Amino acid sequence: MSNEDQKKSKQKADLHEVWKKELDSCLRYHEKYFAEARKYEDIYKDQHNLDGLNRYNIFFANTETLAPLVYSKLPSPNITRRYKDDDEASKIASEILERTISYFLEITKADTTFSKARKDFLINGRGLVRVYMEDGEIIETDEGEEVLDNTNKKVYPKRIEYKDFLTDHTAKNWDDLKWVAFRCYKTKDELFDLFGNAAKDIEMDSSDELSNKQESLELWEIWDKVNKQVIWFSQEKVIQVDKDPYNLTSFFPIARPTGTDSDPSSLLPIPLYRMYKSQAEELNIIDNRIRSLTEQIKYTGVYNTVSEAKDIENLLNGEDGEFAPLSGVSTSNIKDQIFVKDIVPIANTITLLNNQKAQIINNIREITGLSDIVRGVSIASETATAQRLKGDFAISRIQPLQRANEIAIRDTIEIMAELIVENYTIEELVKITNCQIVDLESIAQTAQDNQNMLLQEAINNLPQNITGDQKVQQIEALKQQAEIGFNKTIDIAQNELKGFAMSLDQVKEVDEVLKDDALRSFSIDIETDSTISVDQQQNKNDRIQFIATLTNFAGQFTPLLQAGMIQPEAFNEFLGFISRPFKVGRNLEEFLLAKPSEEEEQQPSQEELLAQAQNERQEREFQFKVESEKAKINLEQQKIDIEKARVLQNQRQFEDKIDFEDANKAADRQAKVLEKVAPSPEEIIESRTQRLNEKIRND
Repeated sequence: MSNEDQKKSKQKADLHEVWKKELDSCLRYHEKYFAEARKYEDIYKDQHNLDGLNRYNIFFANTETLAPLVYSKLPSPNITRRYKDDDEASKIASEILERTISYFLEITKADTTFSKARKDFLINGRGLVRVYMEDGEIIETDEGEEVLDNTNKKVYPKRIEYKDFLTDHTAKNWDDLKWVAFRCYKTKDELFDLFGNAAKDIEMDSSDELSNKQESLELWEIWDKVNKQVIWFSQEKVIQVDKDPYNLTSFFPIARPTGTDSDPSSLLPIPLYRMYKSQAEELNIIDNRIRSLTEQIKYTGVYNTVSEAKDIENLLNGEDGEFAPLSGVSTSNIKDQIFVKDIVPIANTITLLNNQKAQIINNIREITGLSDIVRGVSIASETATAQRLKGDFAISRIQPLQRANEIAIRDTIEIMAELIVENYTIEELVKITNCQIVDLESIAQTAQDNQNMLLQEAINNLPQNITGDQKVQQIEALKQQAEIGFNKTIDIAQNELKGFAMSLDQVKEVDEVLKDDALRSFSIDIETDSTISVDQQQNKNDRIQFIATLTNFAGQFTPLLQAGMIQPEAFNEFLGFISRPFKVGRNLEEFLLAKPSEEEEQQPSQEELLAQAQNERQEREFQFKVESEKAKINLEQQKIDIEKARVLQNQRQFEDKIDFEDANKAADRQAKVLEKVAPSPEEIIESRTQRLNEKIRND
C-alpha cells in the first residue's frame, strides 16, 4: 500500500470514529421518540389489541377523519416570475418548469408518496419526503459505442420512514442543522452498483428489513452540510465520501418535514395522539367496563325443584303461543318458585358509563378540533348560519395542519425544480413539456422558396396567345397571389407562438432564465387548497359572490375613474382589496391589476375620438367611390378587350384576302382606328381618377 493510500485509509478510519460517536449519541437522543412513534403506529393499526382487551380506537377514527382534510389530491405547482416583469422569456421558462414538475409528479406516483407522508405526520408527528435524482445509464450500441441513455432520467419524491431518519440533535431549528442522515439496507449487488470494486471487501449481515431475507448491510447516508459532502457509513467502516452531488441551495435533499416546528426547543416532533393519550386510555377502560357489564345483562334466574318442577320447566322453556298442561300447582305458587336475576342496577351502571364515554369522546374532539360539522354530523334544529359559523371555526382549527403540509410539499417541489433546471438541457425540457419551437427565419425562407417555385410554374403555364400588356397583368396578378400565400404562411407561424411555443431566437434566452441563480427569479408555490378536497357548493357560491362583488365595484367606481375623480392607482388598490379575499380573485390578480400599455395609457379625448370617427367615415366614403370607379373602369376595359379581339379577328380574315404589303397597310390603318376607339387602360384610370378627386373636393 502506497503512502497516499495509507493516508486516505487513516482519514477514513478517523472519519468513521467521529461519525460512529455522533450517530450513537443521536440514536440515544431519538430512542424515546422512536419507541413512542412505534407504539402509536401499533395503536393506529390496532395491534395493541393482542392482549385480548377490547378498546375503542379513537386514534384510528380521528386520523382517518383528519387525513382527507389535510391532504387529498396531488398538488398543482404554481410557478411565476417573482416580480411579474413583462418578460416573454420568463413567462415561457415558468410554464416549462411548471409543466415539467407536474409531469414528474404524475409519472412517479407522487400522490401516493405525499399520502403516506401525511399519514406519518398524523400518526407519529413527522412526515418525511426526500427528493431523488435518477440519472441516465451508459449503454452500449450495436456498433460497440458507449452512449448515455436518458430514457429513465427523472426527479422524484420518496417517503422516508421515521426510524430511518436522523438529524443533528444539537440543533433547535431546521436552518441550524449541520447534518442529516438516511438509513438504508443494501444487498451485495446493490453495493457493487453504488461503490464498484470498493464493495468487494464489505462483510454482509442478515437483516429483517429485507422482505426476502437476503444478506444485507445497514448503511447510513450522512449529508454533512458543514463540509459539503456525503458520507456512506457502515458499522465496520466509511465506505465512500462523495462531494456535494446535487449542488442544492439548501444542500439537503429533503425539505423541512411536516411537524418539525411542533416543539420550539427541539426538532423532535410532538405527535397529535400525545395530546389526548390519557383521555384515549380512559376511554378504553370505560369501553371495556361497558362491554363486561353488557355481557352480564341476561334474562336468567333459578327455580325451586319441588314436585311441580316439571311444570315450571315447561313454563320457562315454552315457545311463543305454546301452552303446557299444569296440575297440582296454583299460579301464586309458581310465581313463588321462580327467582329472576335483577339487571336494573347493571343497566343503570351501563347508562352512567355511556354518558361518561360520550363526555370523554367530546373532550377528545375538543382537543383535536374535530367538531360535528367536520365529521359530517349536523343537528336538524340548527340554522344554516349557526352551522356555517361552527364550520368556519372547525376549519380554523385544522388550517394549521393543512398549511404545514402544504409548506412541506411546496419546499419539496422547490428542490425538484432546482434539480431539474440544473440537470436537464433545454432540449430535454422542450421534449418533456411538448413546447413548440418555431423557426420563423427558416419558415419564411422555405415559404419564399415554395412561392417562387409555384410562381415560376404558373408563369410557364400561361397561354401562348397572351402577349404584351395582358401577359404583364397576368404575371403581376400571379405575384400578388404568391405574396398572399407567403404572408399567410408567416401568419400561421406567428399564431403558433401565441400558444405554448417559442421562437428559435428565444431558446437560448429561456435557457439562461432557467439557469439564473438556481431559480431566484421564480416564485414557486402550490395552488391554494390544491392538496385538499373542495366543497363544491361553497366553491360555486364563492364564484358567484366574487362576480357580484366585482360587478358592483365596476358599476360604482368606473364612472368616477372616467370622470377623473379617482386616480388609476387608487382604483387598482380598491380592486385588489375586494378581489384578494376570494381565491379566484387571487388567481386573476395579475390580469385584473395589469398595467396598461403605452398605447392604452394615451387615451384620446372625446373631441379627438369624434374627429377621428368623422375622418374614418370620410375615408371609407372616398375608398368606396374609388373602388366603384375602378370597377367601372374594369368593366370598360373588359368591353375594350372584347372589341380588340373582334377587330383582331377581322384583321386576320382581311389578311387572308390581300397580299402581305396591302395587309401591312391595312393593319396600320386599323391600328390607328383602334387607337382612336380604345385609349390605353392607364389613360382611362388616370382620367377617371382626376375627375373623381375633383368631384370629392368640390363636394
